[in-house]
Amino acid sequence: MFDLINLIFAQVDWNDIFDIILVTLLIYKALTIMSSTKMTKVVLGLISLFILFLLSITFHFESLNWLLSNFFDSIFIIILVLFQDQIRNGLASFFKTSGSLGGIKKNRFHHDIEEVIEAIRLLKEKGDGAIIFFENAQSLSNYTVNGTQLGTRINANILVALACNDSPLHDGAIAVGKGKILAAGIFLPLSRTVESIRHFGSRHRAALGLAEVTDAVIITLSEETHEIRLFHNARCILCKNIQDLRTQILKFWIKGNHSSKKEVALE
Repeated sequence: MFDLINLIFAQVDWNDIFDIILVTLLIYKALTIMSSTKMTKVVLGLISLFILFLLSITFHFESLNWLLSNFFDSIFIIILVLFQDQIRNGLASFFKTSGSLGGIKKNRFHHDIEEVIEAIRLLKEKGDGAIIFFENAQSLSNYTVNGTQLGTRINANILVALACNDSPLHDGAIAVGKGKILAAGIFLPLSRTVESIRHFGSRHRAALGLAEVTDAVIITLSEETHEIRLFHNARCILCKNIQDLRTQILKFWIKGNHSSKKEVALE
């Protein structure tokens, strides 16, 4: 046994070890991006097509082989087209680490959350709707760029003023991140899933659409039903009350590379 181990290490140098570590990190990053979006279903579809391609070679299905051969000849272009949003966000967040809050103290972090929650409470009392999303590990600059850039400190009164029915930015979403209100009046891509079209209005479809392709945490407040929903990782969670909303934000935003592990348990 020891002879075998010595033989293995005799054939491996530091370059090989470093090479293996880099490849492992790349695969891990790719799997992380896939697991948090709807990419998984598309990847499974591509794997199914590849299995059919192997079967066409084995059993000499000439027509199927010709069709799939031409398909896989352009596979890199197809992947770039299908996954352009995920690839862009993945590259933007590649070098971000779990300590992305850096020197921001946890009390500042919780203060920002409470300001957003207070804004939702006030808007609910007024009967207004809203959509507010938190930037997580992935950069959302390609979405916020179409809104009105702000860069102000997170404040409940400012959020209410931006989201209320009298505001010219009311119809768009508000982006929060890095301790600031990043932008307002943002128009997001709508989810095209059958369930979202059947059950949701445009505000909720926009929230789900963003949650399907990014790791953002999105809050929606309905004008009609006054229900509060949180969207994350292509999921929709109905929040029963303000405390429930607070729990869900802490659960998903803190875990999304905005604090150290010690802060996750803090409520």
